[in-house]
Amino acid sequence: YQSDSKAKEILTQGFLRRYIAHCRANVHPQLTDHAVDLLAHLWTLLRQQDFNERTANHNKVLPITIRSYETLIRLATAHA
Repeated sequence: YQSDSKAKEILTQGFLRRYIAHCRANVHPQLTDHAVDLLAHLWTLLRQQDFNERTANHNKVLPITIRSYETLIRLATAHA
């Protein structure tokens, strides 16, 4: 655990800008084939749940779309 003054020294705005620039230039995470398959499977399950809930609730829930799948991919890649 660090004091607030020490944490402020390390996480300055300039430091964060340089760190993010470094990550954008040098870090390129890739999803494995297994991760892609898992995401596709989970998205399919979400679509099925969405269909079931929309049928049961007469379309009162937000639909799961391909954009949701793309978001899952971006989140998984960012977490990698």
